[in-house]
Amino acid sequence: MAGRRLAEGKTLVSTTFVVPYPPGFPVLVPGQLVSKEIIYFLAQLDVKEIHGYNPDLGLSVFTQAALARMEAARNAVATVGAALPAFEVPRDASALNGTVNGDSVLQGVAEDA
Repeated sequence: MAGRRLAEGKTLVSTTFVVPYPPGFPVLVPGQLVSKEIIYFLAQLDVKEIHGYNPDLGLSVFTQAALARMEAARNAVATVGAALPAFEVPRDASALNGTVNGDSVLQGVAEDA
């Protein structure tokens, strides 16, 4: 089913880890784009089980509506971020001389007698 959706040009993004066992190394992680190569690899595996994959249901992927919402949220954050002034860190932090927001900061170590 995933192969057909990829052939139709759909974007598939995994919602879970997909881990063939053995050996137990993830083939897919949450948020990873599912490619035709990954589908082919999974189809060729000869392992006892694949965690995160249900043969009756297929792979768990985000819906197109969920992907659209994530894209809209990403665009909104980018728009807000572009409107904010850039924060600059001084090249030489020693130039701050222990001051924070104009207040003097005690830079000493006391020893108990």
